Amino acid sequence: MHKLIVLLASLVAVLAGVPSGFGQCYTLPSPDSNEERIFAQSSCAGVDNNPTNPTIFTIDQPRTITKLGTYHWNDGKGTQTPGTIGLQDQNGKIYGPWQASGQPGQGGVPNAYWIVTLTTGLDLPAGTYTVLDSDSSTWAHNSETDNSGAVSIVGLNVGTGGFPGSTSGQEFKWVGMDADKIGAWDNGNPNGVPDGHFVLNLDLPSSTEIKSILVYSADADGNPVNGQFWDTAENAYYMIGVFDRGTQLNMHHVPTLGTFSGPVQLDLYCEDSGGFKSGSWFGLKVTFGDGTKLERLISI
Repeated sequence: MHKLIVLLASLVAVLAGVPSGFGQCYTLPSPDSNEERIFAQSSCAGVDNNPTNPTIFTIDQPRTITKLGTYHWNDGKGTQTPGTIGLQDQNGKIYGPWQASGQPGQGGVPNAYWIVTLTTGLDLPAGTYTVLDSDSSTWAHNSETDNSGAVSIVGLNVGTGGFPGSTSGQEFKWVGMDADKIGAWDNGNPNGVPDGHFVLNLDLPSSTEIKSILVYSADADGNPVNGQFWDTAENAYYMIGVFDRGTQLNMHHVPTLGTFSGPVQLDLYCEDSGGFKSGSWFGLKVTFGDGTKLERLISI
């Protein structure tokens, strides 16, 4: 019955002069102007429940994920409440899962579309990922999806950064507790304790001031948790030691880190709080001179 409804809807659209093609039958969410579908499995035909194949995609370069969605037609019944969506990399590391919100499907089917919006973009390294859906028994699939789950993965366009002067991607990544560069609170000197080490890569074709950088412990949705904050400017928090190609930019909290252009790699060192454990989430907020902000989220 669903197949017949979809075919009739497609015929009506053609007769009405509605353009057909890419995006007509894709699972929500749809990309915004600064986004693109990184991966999608969808269908204009009838669907069954419970995919028999895993839903897997590969990215050949780091990407920033902003939205995920899966489709739960469930024989026209939809779902009572939306569940969760997550990702698992080829090494078994799990990102999320995140609680989805629900949107009705064709004909008002309740919660047919499960949608996760990551307001703080999730930076994924290049690799192969499996989509995890908390209710595979209602997850839609058919031969058009290679019997894997109907899904849409949306991320920032390559070549857009969402901050001043950016023309290419940016990366926030965890390195490890590999060096002692700073001390506690406002002390930019080593204190004998290895620090948490992150790297921030930016590409700034035009001269851009970086006012401050904040790193904080987070949950999988990017919300601050456990009260752990490190900041280059705010002296209520432990400082971040920032190094540009080996040169330390700040020995204390400072009102600005300076002006940068071109490819920039900053090493960020945070005094050990006891929270740098595998699987923990950390957020990043970079504030630029014009007040705009870059936000990222990673799991270490």
